[in-house]
Amino acid sequence: SGKAFKRSSPIIKYRFTYVDIPLYYQYKFSENIRANVGVQYSKYLTSNYYNLDGSKSTGVKKQPQPTQLGDDVGLLIGTELGLSKNVFLCARYSLSANSFLDSKKAYMGMFQFSFKWVVYRGYRQMFNTHQPEKK
Repeated sequence: SGKAFKRSSPIIKYRFTYVDIPLYYQYKFSENIRANVGVQYSKYLTSNYYNLDGSKSTGVKKQPQPTQLGDDVGLLIGTELGLSKNVFLCARYSLSANSFLDSKKAYMGMFQFSFKWVVYRGYRQMFNTHQPEKK
């Protein structure tokens, strides 16, 4: 994921690239409404900053950005809404644990929208084979 923030004067955009690994508990309210609560580990990859530069063909100059930000652990909450049996609209918000642990350290929050398409359903999900116990 790309996490970024922007300054207005001078116009500079800072971009940090991470690989996010979420681990969450999912509660099903119904087949079409689900809630997610858990943690997310973010592995830091790179950081750059971009500023306006008329001498470049793109009009933007990209430079590496040294940073003290590194790997991060955060909390996440989310929801999934079923549009059909196999297609879901998902929304998730994650917030760095640094916001709670060390307020002087930089942290980021991120809001994501995504679509989920279920390609394969297990035998029990397809045929609902859960049978009550026989006595």
